[in-house]
Order: sequence, then C-alpha cells, then structure tokens
Amino acid sequence: MRITSFLMAVLCAGLFVITNKTGFGYDDGDFQFWMAESISGEVNTNWKMTLTNEERFGDDANEHYQHNTDIGFSKTIDKTWKLGLHFKYVTKKKSSGWQYEHRYYVNTSHKFLIKNLKAANKFQVEFRHKENNDFYRFRNKLTINLPKIKESLTPYIADEVFTDTEAEKLNRNRFYLGIKNNLIDNTYGSVFYLWQRDKKPTYWKDTYILGVKISFKL
Repeated sequence: MRITSFLMAVLCAGLFVITNKTGFGYDDGDFQFWMAESISGEVNTNWKMTLTNEERFGDDANEHYQHNTDIGFSKTIDKTWKLGLHFKYVTKKKSSGWQYEHRYYVNTSHKFLIKNLKAANKFQVEFRHKENNDFYRFRNKLTINLPKIKESLTPYIADEVFTDTEAEKLNRNRFYLGIKNNLIDNTYGSVFYLWQRDKKPTYWKDTYILGVKISFKL
C-alpha cells in the first residue's frame, strides 16, 4: 500500500510538470529529470556512511548530461545537530565533451520546530576542483515538513540559496515541493518538483526538475 501511494505521487508529480510546462515559461529554461539511489549504514554508534549515485537528464529529459557519485560520513552530535563530510565525483557533458569535477564538502544540519512543524537547516561549504579552475561554494537549505497526508506520506517544502567565490554573489536559488514516503522496512522514497533559478548577466535562467530518490538503510 505504501509503495502504491508513492508510485501514485510520482505519477501525479510527472503530470503536474507536463501539464504546467507552458505556464511556467519553459521557453526560458528546460525541463529535467533527476534520479538518485543511496545506501547507508552505521560505521559505529555515532558515525554513518552513505553512498549515492545520481543521473540527470536535460533537454526536456531527453539527454543524459550528468552523473554524480557521492560518498559521505555523518556524525550525530546530539538530538538536533549533525555533521557531514563528503566527496563527490561529477561528470558533466559540455559542448567540448565530458568534463569532470572533484567536490569536497562539509555541512552541518540543525533540526528544530516552526509552530509544531519539523524543520531542518543545512549549511554547506564546498571546495570545487574543476579541470580549469578551483573555487568555494556556500549553500544554505531550509526544509519544513508539512502535516502528514497519511501515516507514511510526509509532504515538505524547501528553499536553498547558493553563493560562491567565483561569482561573489547570490547566483542560484532552488525551491522544492516534495513528498517523502517510508515504502517498506528500511526503504524510503521521495519525489519532488524543483524550480531552479540561475543568475545570468542580464536575466535569471529557469530550470524545472522532476526528481525521484530511493534510499536503503542497512
């Protein structure tokens, strides 16, 4: 039943994006599909390891243009704070061919309540080593869980801002609308709609993404 509900949520999200493509101004951006799978397990009492693979498809989800592999370790500091240490290997398709990036990052996550709603704020610092340059990027993401639809279905909203030492100003914003589901024991799924805005010299470029993530806990 939980799996059926999750699949229905995926279908509804897909229909929402397709039927609203013109209304959201797709001439200015692109529709994409992102798919991620992760597996995690405890190293010891306080540390957990997570391995995540992600594929991204652009050009109205017709072209595979990016692959991410992320390995990370997270430490629970107390009931509300968590520390994460990660390495991500990124391959991205450019006009000149496939390019790579090594990304090292650290983040802190803090859980709290907003009027009885569970919320979390994650601040992240990244060192990005590309083929032609190196720079730092800073990200801050606020997530708020909304009242549950069913026992296992939790909708949420989130907003994330990006700045880096290359642009030296706010240059990206992401707004999320999604739903999380405990599919079966130790298996979790989420589907989200993401509106991404990237700062260009004379305008903000819009990208609209349907994303799906499956997580397994050992």
